[in-house]
Amino acid sequence: MPLVIAADPAPSLGFATKEWNRHLKGLTGGQAKILHAVPADGRCVELELDPLEPGDDDSFSLKADGRKLTIRGGTRGVLYGVFEVLETYGGVGWYSRTYTHIPRLDRFAVPTPLDRLEKPAFDVRWPGWGAARDMDGLLAAHLRLNGPGVVGRRPAYGGVRYRVGKGWTCHTYNRLCPVEKYGREHPEYFSEIRGRRRLAQTQLCTTNPDVREIACSNLFAAIRRDPTADAWRIEQNDYDFPCTCAKCAAIDAREGTHAGAALEFANFLAGRVAREFPGKMLEFSAYQFTRKPPKHLRPAPNMVVELAAIECDYAHPFGSADEAPVNAEFRKDFEDWCRIAPRINLYDYTTNYRRYMHPFPNLETIAGNIRYYRDHGVKILYSEGSGTAHADLGELKPWLIAKLAWNPDRDLNELIATFCRAQYGKAAPHVLNYIRSARACVEAHPDKALSIFEGNRPTVYTDDFLDRQLANFREAERVVADDPDRLHNVRMTAAIVYATKLDYLV
Repeated sequence: MPLVIAADPAPSLGFATKEWNRHLKGLTGGQAKILHAVPADGRCVELELDPLEPGDDDSFSLKADGRKLTIRGGTRGVLYGVFEVLETYGGVGWYSRTYTHIPRLDRFAVPTPLDRLEKPAFDVRWPGWGAARDMDGLLAAHLRLNGPGVVGRRPAYGGVRYRVGKGWTCHTYNRLCPVEKYGREHPEYFSEIRGRRRLAQTQLCTTNPDVREIACSNLFAAIRRDPTADAWRIEQNDYDFPCTCAKCAAIDAREGTHAGAALEFANFLAGRVAREFPGKMLEFSAYQFTRKPPKHLRPAPNMVVELAAIECDYAHPFGSADEAPVNAEFRKDFEDWCRIAPRINLYDYTTNYRRYMHPFPNLETIAGNIRYYRDHGVKILYSEGSGTAHADLGELKPWLIAKLAWNPDRDLNELIATFCRAQYGKAAPHVLNYIRSARACVEAHPDKALSIFEGNRPTVYTDDFLDRQLANFREAERVVADDPDRLHNVRMTAAIVYATKLDYLV
């Protein structure tokens, strides 16, 4: 059937057309003729670049009546609609940066009548995994990820839904008022700790009027340099030592939290930004010593509060029956912020930063926490992962996060099985064996938290477990020895077991 698009297509529509024909050739050996009007017999696939709702560039609809398939959506939605048809009805799968599954079909068709509407659970879906950022963002586009990064630099991928100003994504106090510039002559601009001003690993004295004016000046300059960004982060530096001078301490005492003086400072900046740059937002990071919400202060209307779950136990999801006390404490703070903040973001963590290449069996937690965030109104989800380093199940986890960020109600076990069948072929049972066995190690030690900063854990992932998994992966390699792609995929996962064993030996 021919493919009908506008005569002068937008970049994402043109890319959708190329992707349709590229994958169609792999599926059937043929390609669609490109037309710019529906043919007389009405038989065609038509791509309509038309948002389903104003401002919604991600949702899409699929309608088919036996003669015509219409894929309609915004700049990203029409692209995602093409990917949905190829994936659901053609069996195509984009599983990792090195492996795409395109089956050969005798017939490629959608069921009729078809009338589907797809809308993502989260407005912004942004896994911080290197695998989802590689290949110039192509895998991220296929997985319907629309957060900042390389996807935003390719108009063909439809752009991003929400973007923080360049250089202002985290820990920005030193951008607002640099200690290198002001510390020597004005130590009073920085944290007072036990009666002395601290210039190394310090925070700002957020009640100091000069600090506020300097911060405004630097923030305004940043907004003018990057006028298309949506928001700028107001976040303490990445260590402790909040200011305890008399003024800061009085606010914190009144509010019952170190978020008091920090939020009052952020509100001051937000008020000035609202007057000078209407429509722009600030992000206040509720992170470590600012995580507990204030008793009386409320975030400004143009503010987004971003919670960071860095201290939590990732053995079990939030709200589960065997939830750790540290998670219950986080949930209380999170839900209290939900009651007072105009918007809530979530900065989640999904890997072990001290030992990327050790088992980190948190798949159930990823799924459960994403549902929890959705149920509490989170619209921007950032799931920080391994960056550019390889990590445990470093291909599965970003794929899984992407699927659940679109629809958190999908069955976790079914998703894992689908991925493993495609990614590992005949070796899938062996990888599933590793996933189940690693999880069983954690379940056998309910007294041990699954922290994102774990070192060696020989009492959890024992030599017996590692030796059994080494044998398991040797067999997995054997059964796919004649399939180079799957052999590579198996070895990428087996590397976790080998690396852990080597770390124990040294």
